[in-house]
Amino acid sequence: MLEALYPNRIDLGIGRAPGANRLVTHALNEEKTIPLSYEQQVVDLKNLLTNDFPEDHRFKDLVATPVIPTTPEI
Repeated sequence: MLEALYPNRIDLGIGRAPGANRLVTHALNEEKTIPLSYEQQVVDLKNLLTNDFPEDHRFKDLVATPVIPTTPEI
């Protein structure tokens, strides 16, 4: 959304911490029995922002909105 409002002015910072306390972290990951690796999460996020998932990917039908011609710099 920020990239849509301010094209080419947003940098996407990616870190390992969920940015919340233990309870919030648990709630966000409650259904996951085996957490994804940090590297996989970064690849998934990059693919989501660029709408570039492989055809056999679990999120291939997911589209980030709004659809805009720019993406935040990672």
